[in-house]
Amino acid sequence: MRRYGRLVTYEFDLVADSGELRFGENGFERARFLLSEFQPAVRVSLVGIPPARIRILANGCAAEIAPGLLADVEALAGTQLRYELLE
Repeated sequence: MRRYGRLVTYEFDLVADSGELRFGENGFERARFLLSEFQPAVRVSLVGIPPARIRILANGCAAEIAPGLLADVEALAGTQLRYELLE
């Protein structure tokens, strides 16, 4: 965990099981919005070319992503995702 301003934050990746993410038009922007609102994420970015990870910096104590939120992001990403906490 780290401090981001006055808040405690943690960082994790959502990693594509298929090797890459396949977002449709505006799909990543929708995923970014969902993660920002419901995780709640401070920063959401893609990692890799082609992107294979979504890196999330979130507020609070390290916790798994909610199953419903993960399912929504997977639908937008076009693949199953696994959670990896970063240290």
